[in-house]
Amino acid sequence: MESFLEVDKVDEVYLRIRNLTQNSAMEIKEFFSCYIENRWFNPLVRAKRWDGKISLYDWKNQTIPIGLFPQFIKFCQKFGYQYKVNFNREEILNDISDDEFEKFYDAIFADTSYSPRDYQDECIKKSLRMKRGVIECPTASGKSLIIYSIIRFLLGIAEGKILLIVPNISLVNQMFSDFKDYGWKYCESNCALVFHKSKRINWECPVIISTWQSIYKRGIDFFGKFQAVIVDETHGAKSDSIQSCLKKCINAEYRIGLTGTMPEELINQFTIYGYLGPKLFEMTSSELIEKGILSKIKIANLLLQYPKETIYSYWHDDEGDIQQKEYQEELDIIYGNPDRNKIFKYIINRLDKTQNILILCHKISHLKDIKKYLEDNFKERQIFEIYGQTEADERERIRQLTNVQGSTIILGTFATVGQGLNIPRLHHIIFASSYRTRIKIIQAIGRGLRKHLTKERLIVFDLIDDLTWFHNYGDQEILHINHTYSHWLERLKHYKQ
Repeated sequence: MESFLEVDKVDEVYLRIRNLTQNSAMEIKEFFSCYIENRWFNPLVRAKRWDGKISLYDWKNQTIPIGLFPQFIKFCQKFGYQYKVNFNREEILNDISDDEFEKFYDAIFADTSYSPRDYQDECIKKSLRMKRGVIECPTASGKSLIIYSIIRFLLGIAEGKILLIVPNISLVNQMFSDFKDYGWKYCESNCALVFHKSKRINWECPVIISTWQSIYKRGIDFFGKFQAVIVDETHGAKSDSIQSCLKKCINAEYRIGLTGTMPEELINQFTIYGYLGPKLFEMTSSELIEKGILSKIKIANLLLQYPKETIYSYWHDDEGDIQQKEYQEELDIIYGNPDRNKIFKYIINRLDKTQNILILCHKISHLKDIKKYLEDNFKERQIFEIYGQTEADERERIRQLTNVQGSTIILGTFATVGQGLNIPRLHHIIFASSYRTRIKIIQAIGRGLRKHLTKERLIVFDLIDDLTWFHNYGDQEILHINHTYSHWLERLKHYKQ
């Protein structure tokens, strides 16, 4: 009699695969194995002591994350295995009618002008009916309204608590503010806000809104109380700390992730789908721009050309031999150039004085340097800064202020401001530092895609430091490209996408 692979449900995180032989265990381990991101930079891979692969199949416990069950079925089909499921698969679904959703919307948005758009309605319904999954909607598509609706519905049907994980303290306050705007009268008594230096936390509240940094070290006794976990900016769930939170939510039968940009690497996709569930919905920025929901966008690429002497010294060592500088050395040359900040005067003097600008940097020292230059040259504008050490209340004050007034410049780091910040009245973004990572770039552009009565389109100014050098080698002319210029070539691909 042919044996079956048996599938047991361990908890709300893992499935156990039984009846595996040593050969079939090796096959399933390899099937769920992927190369880590940027593996060639790993010292063990470079030393040829490791191939850079990790597997989401746990050999010792014979488990895989529940969200990878569709991939398990594909595994069985590929290798010709029969399988038997030892749990009720219907339990992971909710039977909720469209009429129930309509009555629900009427109730929670009764005293407001809000109501879900068609794609938001689809996301809410799929999330609550399927209980698990990932929603990929672009930045500024209204993910906070989707999250709010899911939470309010769950409060009516779930017995356990609800955990909302966000990437930074700005989003903790922003979510809370959005929930109140959507008409939740009892938001304060239902939601606890958890972040570094939170003044008062009522852990008994049914909804916990927290940064992952504030809770990831807590144990299962804390996470086990949650029946639902929602992860905003889900692309961050590839990190070990957020995975730790999701693994410890052993009783969370509802697991929903929302993001504007899913990672391209297979290992990161496997991880996110494994601990949250399959992709339920996908929509692009271009679709929402065509619908008139998001702002039109224009990319202005500004090439900053350096003196010949600077370029020559960049490409040669002290003896005059050709040798390119390391990346960090290049940044020191770029940010240390006293003339580079003049580009901000060139840009800002050509913009409407009533419009708001976001300038994004990589390092705080660079941010501080630009701020001093702006304060010396644009005394008529209000200039704010937001980075890791900026208090939560101050971040929210700056955000609210910028939404109601013009002539504001916000200086922020990609890490702190590059995702989640909601400022519809944002007219221009300036990339003052070089980045090539797809997610970072798309998320950063998303800061300005929300529509506002005062803007026709978002303009993104990309500063490109051109230290390229043509070198004659015999009959050939060779183009040498510097690091940050190479990053821009990568960004062009993201812009087209």
